[in-house]
Amino acid sequence: MLLSKGKVSVFRIILLLVIVFLVIQGSPALSHYLWATIDHDSGKFGITNLHFEDKPRPGIGEYLQPFADGAQAWIRTLKTTSPQRIQLAEVNKQGNRWLSAELPQLGPRSVEIYAKWGVWRFPDTGNETLLHYHAKHLDVNSSKNIQALGVANDFLLDIVPGRYVKPSKFFPLDIGIERLSNFINRSIGPSVEIFVRWKGQPAVDTHLTVRGPTGPKIHFRTDTKGYVRFQASEPGLWTFLTYVEERDKKGVDQGKEYDVVRHTSTLTLKLPVDLLETEQP
Repeated sequence: MLLSKGKVSVFRIILLLVIVFLVIQGSPALSHYLWATIDHDSGKFGITNLHFEDKPRPGIGEYLQPFADGAQAWIRTLKTTSPQRIQLAEVNKQGNRWLSAELPQLGPRSVEIYAKWGVWRFPDTGNETLLHYHAKHLDVNSSKNIQALGVANDFLLDIVPGRYVKPSKFFPLDIGIERLSNFINRSIGPSVEIFVRWKGQPAVDTHLTVRGPTGPKIHFRTDTKGYVRFQASEPGLWTFLTYVEERDKKGVDQGKEYDVVRHTSTLTLKLPVDLLETEQP
């Protein structure tokens, strides 16, 4: 069956869009992030789970191997604020794959994980990029816990919870009129302050993605002091994601040349937490 020129053009456009979508979905740099969580109901003191997926949940673990080979994980508690290494092991269950480790102590605690993924070519820019990932889960219930455990000094790029503050201006980016309206309608909780650190200094004008237990992703830029404020509209697990690129760094990693170094950091934290009047990091 022959197609008219108009139908052929439409078919080619649809085919191109499908190919682009599949490329983006298949890119670990664009659709996969490193997440740490805690399962309080397993093990003597709970276990930590490490997922490399779009969300902190089990997945097929298609790009997990570099973390299985070389991820470094540790825990800090109020009694032992210096990092204590924990051993990750691979888990395969019902077609899903992730890493897990038994925790040696109860909370309050911070579980922190770092790994280098390797070099990946971004399909949109063509840049060969060396990928570094940092993931943190804070198991805390008070402002004192945040002050003691909130900063991961071993992370180059870190997301630090601050304090609850009075509602203030927020900076959503290109989330659309409908999503913006929904976000405003849902913004009835306390305003939470988040601080982004890059090499120990405020990460100014840096992207931060925030997602609540059921809400859509909301995109922000940090202010001139490295802060973002948002409304914690519902209780449950909140996720935070940021990244920084070093475009002046070139090199070779495991025989592969790269043009850019990208650091990605995530934080998972259950809200609400008593963060009132905590001092700024």
